Amino acid sequence: MFGAGNEMALRATSRSVYTVLRCHVAEHPLCPDDVRAVLAEDPVDRVCWAAVQRMGSPPPAVFGRLAASENGMVRFELALSARCPPGVLGLLAGDRLLDVRRAVAGNENTPPEVLVRLGRERSYQVANALVSNPNTPGVVLQRLLRFRQPDVRRMAAAHRNLPAATRAMWELTQR
Repeated sequence: MFGAGNEMALRATSRSVYTVLRCHVAEHPLCPDDVRAVLAEDPVDRVCWAAVQRMGSPPPAVFGRLAASENGMVRFELALSARCPPGVLGLLAGDRLLDVRRAVAGNENTPPEVLVRLGRERSYQVANALVSNPNTPGVVLQRLLRFRQPDVRRMAAAHRNLPAATRAMWELTQR
């Protein structure tokens, strides 16, 4: 959209009334840091998230604001992000959207106590994300050995965090 080095155009477009244009500016690799910092405070969550994703050190408060966004896609992308703080992942674990909770379950930065809480869900998508997360605690994996879908049970049994004694018992029952 913008030519290389066209900083003035990026600055001018960052003040556009059109959300899509502000998003493009925030996502542009040549966007100046000061412009991106202003866009991180944009009242439209989509623009804010576009800026935050590309900032070196986004302000911590912005993550809490984005976790409370009405925009489910923003919350989903935030839950997927490796930059999302553990406390915000804890908030997102209680989200009303299944896809957001699934993203939290699969995020390697999710605190163990949050993964334990998510392990109580009966959702296949959340269970599948938990068995794919290398940091899922053994206690969650033990619970997932009783999950109704066999592929979740198999992945839980093969997970590196499953206690060896539990794995041995599970293997005996599978013969």
